[in-house]
Amino acid sequence: MSAGTYTPRPGAAPLHRMIAAQAALETRMLLRNGEQLLLTVVIPALLLVLFSAVDVVDTGAGEAVDFLTPGILALAVMSTAFTGQAIATGFERRYGVLKRLGASPLPRWGLMTAKTLSVLVTEVLQVVLLTVIAFALGWSPQGNPFSVLLLLVLGTVAFSGLGLLMAGTLKAEATLAAANLVFLLLLVGGGVVVPLDRFPEAAQSVLGLLPISALSDGLRDVLQHGAAMPWGDAAVLAVWAVLGWARRRGSSAGSEGPPGAPSRDNVRAHPGMPTPRENLHKPFLTIGRVETPISYIAKRWTPSAKTAKRAALAAVVMSVFIIVTGGAVRLTGSGLGCDTWPKCTDDSLFATPEQGLHGAIEFGNRMLTYVLSAAVGWAIIAARSLKPRRRGLTRLAWSQFWLVMGNAVIGGITVWAGLNPWSVAGHFLLANCLLTVAVITWVRIGEGDGAPRPRAPARCGSCPGPSSPPRSC
Repeated sequence: MSAGTYTPRPGAAPLHRMIAAQAALETRMLLRNGEQLLLTVVIPALLLVLFSAVDVVDTGAGEAVDFLTPGILALAVMSTAFTGQAIATGFERRYGVLKRLGASPLPRWGLMTAKTLSVLVTEVLQVVLLTVIAFALGWSPQGNPFSVLLLLVLGTVAFSGLGLLMAGTLKAEATLAAANLVFLLLLVGGGVVVPLDRFPEAAQSVLGLLPISALSDGLRDVLQHGAAMPWGDAAVLAVWAVLGWARRRGSSAGSEGPPGAPSRDNVRAHPGMPTPRENLHKPFLTIGRVETPISYIAKRWTPSAKTAKRAALAAVVMSVFIIVTGGAVRLTGSGLGCDTWPKCTDDSLFATPEQGLHGAIEFGNRMLTYVLSAAVGWAIIAARSLKPRRRGLTRLAWSQFWLVMGNAVIGGITVWAGLNPWSVAGHFLLANCLLTVAVITWVRIGEGDGAPRPRAPARCGSCPGPSSPPRSC
């Protein structure tokens, strides 16, 4: 019998497998981060629904959704490729992850490729979701889909380069503040929801050169007006892409560590440092999570168990209350007291005197959704801020948020469908699912995360007599 070799063969994996594994890791990190999903998915979807249904901004002739959808698609690209990637990469740089990756067999361009693939996967999910919502709101797109695809790719490359440039230049905390500030400023002044022709002429010429303006205007020319490829906007995006990636290469040394740190090539052979082969057998450095408002609060506030239980109980009480008021809507026949959604009438966001009691009941039930959302938000913050951190409890609290958002959408579909029995049943079932998860969260706060233990010693056997106690197992 010959002796076998039981140690793994040393050496790096094939390049395509390393890139695919890193891209899958980056994507899973994003999808597991509720705060990042709020930025990349929830905010664009809410903006699309709100500004399409409520006449807040004059979008000119035609349907508001036809003007807004291209801009919201551009905003989604910016939120993922620029804001989210800049913040995540900034904290990876702070915690030394990029420096550690520089000593691994994965080349630098492979890491950039993996990050870009992760961004593209996330953007595909965003585009699918926003397209479904836009079609539900009455969107009628035009134009060539290949032109749309080219613009989205150019926008992704441009915003990725700018995001990585910011992450490699500023400190992590400064990147967090600057990326969010840029996101808000470009949301208002980048032609996303406010047409550029509403600004002074001097400002229009400057704002039109921004990458978000070029992307939103280019998508709008194709999808709303059915134009051919807008080469002017594409050229603006290409220039921003070249500038961002060229400047990023000049500042890439800063992404490997503080000034004076050894470069990637020197790290491999630096005395006392592990070689790439040795580094493969060492624990990989955990990537730090992005500093978000909720994690910021969690670092500085630790609620007591009683406070956390009160927050969870508030979500339970509001879940019961919303079910009761929903039943009142059904029993009084007020389901169509507001004949559209999210507005109460075609011309008013609020109930009007002409709608009478039925309109007041239905509108009151809708307003309670905001109170329920506030209670669920308090439960999320309290669960996230507990020490030590309980991830399972935080996921339960976040699941309440997604159930509230999903039930709001199902409620709107129910109104549009004229109280179709199937949509009414789905609306009711989701409300009960919310109550169930809220009660489980409330109960779990008072319990630990360890394995269940019996409250009394287990017993086995039968009693041989009235005076003999049962034997312990």
